[in-house]
Amino acid sequence: MPADIPHPADNRAGALILACGGKQRRESSPTREIGTLSAVKRLLLTFRLFEAAPIVLVAGAYGGNLQKHAAHAGAVFLQLTDPDAKMFEGVKLGLDYLRQRCQQVLVTTADIPLFSPETLKTLTGSGHKLACPAFGGKAGHPWLIHRELLAGILSYQGPGGLSAAIERCGLSMALVPVTDPGILLEVEQEDEAEEIAARESIRQIRPDIKLCLAKDDVFFGPGTCQLLELIESKGSVRLACQQMNMSYSKSWKLLATVENTLGFTVVDRRQGGRAGGETRLTDRGRDLLQRYQKFESAGQSAIKKLFSEYF
Repeated sequence: MPADIPHPADNRAGALILACGGKQRRESSPTREIGTLSAVKRLLLTFRLFEAAPIVLVAGAYGGNLQKHAAHAGAVFLQLTDPDAKMFEGVKLGLDYLRQRCQQVLVTTADIPLFSPETLKTLTGSGHKLACPAFGGKAGHPWLIHRELLAGILSYQGPGGLSAAIERCGLSMALVPVTDPGILLEVEQEDEAEEIAARESIRQIRPDIKLCLAKDDVFFGPGTCQLLELIESKGSVRLACQQMNMSYSKSWKLLATVENTLGFTVVDRRQGGRAGGETRLTDRGRDLLQRYQKFESAGQSAIKKLFSEYF
């Protein structure tokens, strides 16, 4: 069974950005520029300003070039390996990662990147377990899903994707009125999208710092943290690498660097099996992961306070 990983943002809202789907889906949409930012960068920034945690970006089999965008934004990058995988497979991959890490999940596609952080505050504060914003009576994105509903969605195997899985939960989608036309606009609606981008509120000076651990050199940071989380939840280094679009050899180099620097074993390796054997974190490895997560969360909060004091 996957392990439940405690996370300092457990009582907050996480975010899932879907840049995946079947072959019919345009792979260029997430990187199409609107104003000065690409669609996916815009979404990552919006969720960061809202302080969603964690933020997960799921890419299709050919979307590995999006990994650098996720890394720069401090987001988790997961990738589908099947080029024919449907959007719902990406939904399940992301929700499986988020279900033990936050109370609510905001789900959107990379094709709808223009809603505001204010809309996210309104949506998450609505008190609904299943909701989406509405402008002019029309439902838009993102969708809000409470953690209580995720197990039912993840177990759904029938047709119809996320909408059908939600129906199975027995709840109807609540509409939360907002004054934000960006909840409806897709990347392809270029004129309207450019107009909203020109008057947006997300372009502002902000701190952008990644917190790492170093001895002689840096040996632990956001990427290594994600690798350890996935190893523990999946029980396999190989599966963790596949979802991060990381080479198997690179992952073991990262783990060796951590262990050689700290002088203790981080992962418990058990040989055998088609997936390369079972691998779990040791007690000290799990303690390291949890300490870094709390340090990173507290550090970011302190940086924001300092930023507000000086800027």
